[in-house]
Amino acid sequence: MATQRQRLGGWLPEQEEDVARFGKQFAAHAKQRAATAKTSSVIEAFASFIR
Repeated sequence: MATQRQRLGGWLPEQEEDVARFGKQFAAHAKQRAATAKTSSVIEAFASFIR
């Protein structure tokens, strides 16, 4: 018997497949954008700090 996840607040889709599809599409978009997007100064400073 499969169990349905409880989504508090009701703002996410009920179907796990819908949430997974959104995550994959969002990740693909972020990877594509990363090639051309400028890094913010805060992130650059943090990267410099941890290197």
